[in-house]
Amino acid sequence: MYDFMDNEDDGLDGIAEFTQPIQSEGEEIASREWSRMSDQFTSAGYREGITAGKESALQGGFDRGFADVGAPVGRHVGNLRGLAAGLLSFLDSSRHQCSQACETGALPLHDDLRSIVERLSRIHFADLEPPDTEALEHALEHSKNDNGDPRVQVNVDTKADRSGLSELTHLRENLAEIVKRLGLDVVFDVPTCLV
Repeated sequence: MYDFMDNEDDGLDGIAEFTQPIQSEGEEIASREWSRMSDQFTSAGYREGITAGKESALQGGFDRGFADVGAPVGRHVGNLRGLAAGLLSFLDSSRHQCSQACETGALPLHDDLRSIVERLSRIHFADLEPPDTEALEHALEHSKNDNGDPRVQVNVDTKADRSGLSELTHLRENLAEIVKRLGLDVVFDVPTCLV
């Protein structure tokens, strides 16, 4: 008796090529096109995910910086500018109504206030807070071309120049003295980032 299971040469070696489906030329092109499109969408999705992650991190950093430094400093300088300009306007409009004693004391106040208003207008945020060196170094790192040369010039100065801070403190003290001489009660809230 013949055992088909033990026979190593079953004669089916060439059948595998006949059992695979024959793809037409159109199906082969469609398959290649599908693979190409799949790779493109995968790459695009990856890039969009990376971009969204970067934007999320940037937004969080901006929000913290704005809340902790930008807004408090801007509010404080704006309050000082507004107070000084308001007092100057008040003295301008009421000078003709002051008595002789008021005028002799008001003229130096007027000149002092005008000077404070002018000097406050020249103070900028960059004069009060040091640059974000970490952000500048990151920008420099990512601004290099393929040769390693910077595409743009980024000035990374690690020395914090807060020259405007002492000027702002001096102007705030002068303004507080004028407020006191006028008999007004004003509280100067100084943000902790300026202390």
